[in-house]
Amino acid sequence: MIYVIDGKNLYHYWGRGEVFAFFDRASAFFLGKKRGNSVTLFMDGGPPENYPDEFAYKGMRVLFTPGVQADERIKERIEYLKNRRDVTVVTNDKELLNYALRYDLVRLPCYKLVSGNRKLPSTEKPRGLSAAEKENINRGLPDKWKK
Repeated sequence: MIYVIDGKNLYHYWGRGEVFAFFDRASAFFLGKKRGNSVTLFMDGGPPENYPDEFAYKGMRVLFTPGVQADERIKERIEYLKNRRDVTVVTNDKELLNYALRYDLVRLPCYKLVSGNRKLPSTEKPRGLSAAEKENINRGLPDKWKK
């Protein structure tokens, strides 16, 4: 699985302090004991003192974007990826979620990671409703609404 993470959005939920503690938490959560996951964490602004704009940290790739919105770099990353089948975009930004939708990527809003879950939610793409489910939903609705 490839995770493309809007760090500013996730930091709002998980940060609350020193940035490297946030990196530790993100690395443990998205990589954990899973092998083969790729995590790229995009952060707005400049890096901590004495760090380059891009560096590896506990198996993650961390990219700071001085002078550029991280959202733009995330879009570039999405466009660059050849095999988008296993890509999950983690953000609360509606524009980025819609951008990911255009490429048929799995979208994972940050707030879903903090709703008491201690593991990643399923990243399966939503399936359509069956005929029985549609009938059940439409039961009791006026005819003009049953489309």
